[in-house]
Amino acid sequence: MKKLLLSGLFLASGLAQAQLLDSEDFNSMTIGNVGTDITGATEGQNAWITSVSGGSNTDFMIVANDATHQNVLQITGSATATGTRFMWHDGLPDQWTFRDAGNDILQVEFDLFTGPVTTSKNTHRVMLFNADRSKFLGGLMFAADTKIISGLSYYNNAGTLGNYSFNPTSGAVTLAANTWVRMGFSFNLTTGVVICKAPGLNMTIPGAAAGEAPDELNILVAAGTGNTVSSVALFDNYNVTASATDTLLANDVFMPVTSNDFKIYPIPANNNIMVSNSANVEINQIQVSDINGRIIKDIKVKNTSEANIDISNLNSGVYLIKVISTEGAMIRKIIKN
Repeated sequence: MKKLLLSGLFLASGLAQAQLLDSEDFNSMTIGNVGTDITGATEGQNAWITSVSGGSNTDFMIVANDATHQNVLQITGSATATGTRFMWHDGLPDQWTFRDAGNDILQVEFDLFTGPVTTSKNTHRVMLFNADRSKFLGGLMFAADTKIISGLSYYNNAGTLGNYSFNPTSGAVTLAANTWVRMGFSFNLTTGVVICKAPGLNMTIPGAAAGEAPDELNILVAAGTGNTVSSVALFDNYNVTASATDTLLANDVFMPVTSNDFKIYPIPANNNIMVSNSANVEINQIQVSDINGRIIKDIKVKNTSEANIDISNLNSGVYLIKVISTEGAMIRKIIKN
């Protein structure tokens, strides 16, 4: 029987009374393999379950990254056309059943590293399934070789119901290599509508799975047709919420999370954080949130390309800094000593 997660359940945030169903930044996990079993039968670190046919425990690892991201999840994809790697938390059906009335939108947000140029046909995904796994209730898919980010949903495509990927009518969105980006998707139980957001991608699809309760949410690396080269996927700052209104990423325009134009320093910090940019882009607003999305500071900034933020009154820990500028918005993680 699937178990309820014991940490992070139903923690109310300050964003439209959303409930936090699951959250993981991987920093409390030990460097090394996530678990000792790849059959999906035994939980590993922090109750994560891993499954792959023809793979190994080393396909799912916690690795040290940069000062901003600290520990992150690394999934090594298959070097063949088979052997998709799956990782998930049990307990979502129970969490969803006992959510507050009216919180019928499930929202998923996470950071993804786009990685180097590669010929691998692997795709890096976060996907939400219904109970019998026949429908994509929502998701995002990143192609390791082309760097194209696409939405995923079960919907009516030219008269045929099915699971499809989708891109804007203006053309596919390609992300820069070796860049951390924040992205997310949502599924509305009542309407079936799926919203997908990423840098350059903001799409709404009238999904055809209204009333299908969310059952399993997977972080995965799919093998890829004709694949002969493996890829390495990195994920961080994974959050799952139930909300009555759409608050996905809290904005409609994005810039890459690690845009070279913007600097946030020092990290770690003691009393102050400096936000600046080399492109002379005007900063309009800066928000400081805790890891669960609660806004702690909301600072209006006018006609400046840099700002000094006092964080001396914050407790030690990890926080999110959201910078809203005339050219879009970006989110980065900081550490307060």
